[in-house]
Amino acid sequence: MAGNNTREVQLVILTDRVVVPEASRYREWALHEKLYTMTLPAGYKGGVKPVVVIANRVEHLAPLVAVGVALSNRCAVDESDWAVGADPYRFERASRSSQLANEAMAELNQARLAGTLDQLVYAKLRSLLLNTGSERVQFSKDWEYAAPLYCCMTVKDWSDYESAMVFRMLGKARSEDSERQDRRRGREFMQVIHDGRSDDLLNAPSTNMVELTEKYLAEVLPLILPTLRKEEQVDLKQQIIVTPRGGRVTTGSEKSGHDQKRRSSRTPSLTALPAGFTAST
Repeated sequence: MAGNNTREVQLVILTDRVVVPEASRYREWALHEKLYTMTLPAGYKGGVKPVVVIANRVEHLAPLVAVGVALSNRCAVDESDWAVGADPYRFERASRSSQLANEAMAELNQARLAGTLDQLVYAKLRSLLLNTGSERVQFSKDWEYAAPLYCCMTVKDWSDYESAMVFRMLGKARSEDSERQDRRRGREFMQVIHDGRSDDLLNAPSTNMVELTEKYLAEVLPLILPTLRKEEQVDLKQQIIVTPRGGRVTTGSEKSGHDQKRRSSRTPSLTALPAGFTAST
């Protein structure tokens, strides 16, 4: 069991990106591609964590959702639930989790045979299902989790959402010391994004780092925080600026006209975007 000071990520984010440098495997979104999204609340099919999926192929959504549901259910299962004499309720929940994992695997296999699931995405999702669940998400280094979390800590126009994002992502109130450490890590993360050093992060784009971060944030932020306040859209064509020592992220002062952005299916309209980021297509 995790210690009291251990912070676990409280949602499941799955994409059809594949970034495995050690195996020379990459499947990246193109800058011009439309993205498709779905969100599932905690409690859906017994899962304990909300699930967010984002894909550049609509036919990838169903396999991603199936795996996300299985992973969300597995988060509530402990190895002791399978022991002789275990609480019947917990054993039943563990059995249900195992069943959902098998169903997700069957869906992956069927989609691969039908040619509707990219083989690299298949390998990624299959690996997640076969994992025992003991590996924790390294939210401070994993690009897909860290980008939305640290955006709200370091980009001025999103600072009002910092507490809400931390609660949604990590589920705990922070001490002042943790807050300072989080913001320091956030500045360091933004510096890495600004410099394009993907080797320092997990699941990060190897090229077009800033542009793909912008594209991803435009989709994932309103999915994690669906009750964003309605306000005038900020121009996103300015560059991310981070001081050499990793100081406060600042933004330029020039603003241009508002461009209409093509939205993904099932994605709420994004009315407030961080200065320093450009909208994706």
